Amino acid sequence: MRTAVLCLLLVSALYEPLRNSLWRVLEVGGVGGVGGLCNLGNPGTCSSLAGRTQNYCFIPGIVAGFTSMAILVLILWTLPMFLGGVRMAATKTASEEMEPQDEGDEMTQVTLRCGTDGFTMLWNGLSALWFVVPLAYFLADPFFHQGILNIILGVAVAAAFPLSWHLSFVALPLSSPLMLGLKLSRPSLMAIHKFLGFRSAFWGALHVTGEIMWLARSGFENLSLSDAKGENLLYILGLAAAGIFLTHVLVALARRQSWLRPYFKETHRVIAVLLLITATAHWWPFAFFLLPAAAAYGASTAERVAWGAEGGQQRMGAALASAVMGGLLGLIVVWVFRQEYMQRPSAGLMIPFLFPPAALVAEFLGALGAASLTLVFFPRPQGLLTDC
Repeated sequence: MRTAVLCLLLVSALYEPLRNSLWRVLEVGGVGGVGGLCNLGNPGTCSSLAGRTQNYCFIPGIVAGFTSMAILVLILWTLPMFLGGVRMAATKTASEEMEPQDEGDEMTQVTLRCGTDGFTMLWNGLSALWFVVPLAYFLADPFFHQGILNIILGVAVAAAFPLSWHLSFVALPLSSPLMLGLKLSRPSLMAIHKFLGFRSAFWGALHVTGEIMWLARSGFENLSLSDAKGENLLYILGLAAAGIFLTHVLVALARRQSWLRPYFKETHRVIAVLLLITATAHWWPFAFFLLPAAAAYGASTAERVAWGAEGGQQRMGAALASAVMGGLLGLIVVWVFRQEYMQRPSAGLMIPFLFPPAALVAEFLGALGAASLTLVFFPRPQGLLTDC
């Protein structure tokens, strides 16, 4: 599983450089590849409402509504987690559960500090790469040389890249399959989760502040909504996600308050789900990049629903592998319906914002169903069986 996570980090590091190098052979357009991933082409090539309003022209996918770029990204982004689950399922361990570690033990604290320091260095390097590569492309464009607000916009849009990767990874460490597969103590994984969460808040603040300054330049006219201006939902949903994110951060900071402590975990989870759903409606490629997280938490939920107790490394590995496939199936179903709608002559500009978050929900439900079936039928560890 550690190899799987490293592969995901490698894919994230190479994504933007490779995307920009493949523009001659693939449709990779849009910020972060939104055009290539979500079938959005040159608006001048079609007569739909999206084309007439100079937003985009929907390009039919080659398989189940997916473009060639989307298929490539899905393979590279889901295969590591799938193979990691398969490897967990095939690996027998001397003990199904890790020995609990005392957080107060001096040696444990030294290990946590050393591990966190190394992780911090790795993550800082990745974050710099995620930010600097798109920023270099933007600042090479004459558009971003027209004034200070244009430069601020370039920085804000570039900040969306590390923000997106942070949101794609932040939930993974505390899912049951990764907690078992990574073989790290819960304090270590919790420290990583908190680290990623507050770093996400930093990049989110940078992105939102710059975008608001840019919108203020035009008197926030991009927030007006009508049939012909349905694409302005992009900005409205972005502000909504920012508001939810701010609430999420404030709740995290207040977690030790006596009035919140009994309800913190449930509140934290609900707000996190709302944030990711809203963020996916705002930036459609999250329907792809959040699939590993949806699969991991689908398997985690299945562990509680179908088993009621920790199922052991092998069973959770099998559950994770099947959850990835179930999540893919959920995405495929929604993407087929999406293509059918987007190809209608009467397709509007607002309804398309529903499909990516619907895909994310379908991914979780598909992962939950597949993982539940796996946990029901996968052989149970002998040590966890009880006599009737």
